[in-house]
Amino acid sequence: TATPTATTNYIVVGTDAIGCQNSDTVLVTVNDLPTIDAGADDIVCNGTAVQLNATGGDTYTWSPATGLDDENIANPIALPTLPTEYVVEGTDANGCVNTDTVFVDVFLIDAIGDTTICIGDVAQLGVIGGVSWSWTPATDLSDAAAQFPTANPAVTTVYTVVADDGNGCLATDSVMVVVSPLPDAFAGFDQGVCAGSTAQLNATGGVTYVWSPAAGLSDPNVASPVVTFSSDTVTYSVVVTDAIGCVNSDTVTVWQEP
Repeated sequence: TATPTATTNYIVVGTDAIGCQNSDTVLVTVNDLPTIDAGADDIVCNGTAVQLNATGGDTYTWSPATGLDDENIANPIALPTLPTEYVVEGTDANGCVNTDTVFVDVFLIDAIGDTTICIGDVAQLGVIGGVSWSWTPATDLSDAAAQFPTANPAVTTVYTVVADDGNGCLATDSVMVVVSPLPDAFAGFDQGVCAGSTAQLNATGGVTYVWSPAAGLSDPNVASPVVTFSSDTVTYSVVVTDAIGCVNSDTVTVWQEP
């Protein structure tokens, strides 16, 4: 086998059993690879077709074929949904093959800020991509034209942003801000107890509890502490936190009967 890098004339000398010789030649022609050009990189709006155009060969095969109207022609129509690098394999009349690539970018954006907040809290929204933006609904947003607005919705809201790349391409994405109600904090009913007795408090509505004032309580960090009195009437406040961190409070008054 021969792998010449340039056209070469090979001579073979053959010798028979009695020592007679003769020769012959064979010419191996080395053809240059075709200069395949897949064209210039491009950027398109999402949902917009682009014309690819390869030169330098006699036949072509493009890949990936997804989104192409015909992967076996020089100039297929491409409809990419994501930024894509297309590779074209070109073959010339001698059967020699070479490749080239072209990158087609697609203007896309990524809205960020899907979250759950407690009612009354603020959520940070944002979008990656674009040079100008328009958020809807604009209600409860710090700035509907900002790249990174804050939102203070009273109810669960889906915010949609439309971004412009500065050349007329528009792209859309959305985020959801789930608004959780405050826990239904309940410190229990006001109560009076006999002098010298203790009182049992009992809060509901959350997963953690903090009572104040802590003086006289068996444990200020449980739902149901026991009260030992140091005065005739005390109003206790309990801060109730639910499983996602939302906070509410309530009070209860306890007094000693005369």
